[in-house]
Amino acid sequence: MGITRSALMRGGFRLISRDRSALVIRVLLIADVLVGGLLAFCLGPGPAWVEARARGRLQRALGPASAYAVEVGASWIDLAAGDVPVMRFNARDLTLPDGLQVDRLDARVEGMHLQGSRITALTRVAFRARILQSALNRYLPIRPKRLPLEPRVSLTLTEGRVEVRSANVLLSLALPLRAIGRLQVTSPTRLTFTVDQGSFGVERLPEMLRALTVLDLDDSPFGVRIRSLRVGEGCIEVDGDAAPPLPLEMSAAASGASSSH
Repeated sequence: MGITRSALMRGGFRLISRDRSALVIRVLLIADVLVGGLLAFCLGPGPAWVEARARGRLQRALGPASAYAVEVGASWIDLAAGDVPVMRFNARDLTLPDGLQVDRLDARVEGMHLQGSRITALTRVAFRARILQSALNRYLPIRPKRLPLEPRVSLTLTEGRVEVRSANVLLSLALPLRAIGRLQVTSPTRLTFTVDQGSFGVERLPEMLRALTVLDLDDSPFGVRIRSLRVGEGCIEVDGDAAPPLPLEMSAAASGASSSH
């Protein structure tokens, strides 16, 4: 049985149709690559650029950490206008410039506006920090002395409570201090330790030591404000906001600390 002319034509049309489909797919793929490259060239830095610069700026401002992660929630169109609607970052095992180690720091930045590599506006910076009891006990001997006591202090943190013990020496006499109380946010920039039970040597704790300001952030260079604080088993969690001075330069990423995405 021979092959008719109409059958040959139908087969030819199918081949041509398949070839055209493959060609259309190739053209679309090439166009996608070209458009993406053109957008990257015309619209400027993309999310990866912003993330790298932010990570480097955070390392220099906050200190070294075992890991920094930054995630930018912005489209190419947002970035073309210099806007970053949302940026999230977290740091693990962060050592602040004054020596305090933060187990974990999570932050959310909203309404960031960029002019080149400079941050010129921020709507809100909210953060949560988790600090371990062991880190506080390492930090207390090296912090600036604000208490009228020898700073050989140890803390024990339990749910909602703080126990303070100190082996103080005054005129060659050992005067151990023991106090159990609460950490309270008495203002957005101030933490107060209020003593419920306490003794100094064999005496009751003097009134002057029953309510102590243990943290004063009035001069914080980042405009830190505390919203809430929770004392848990072996740790403290702090929620707050920050208002760093603007404009803020985001230059090339710093090296030295490891980072993850």
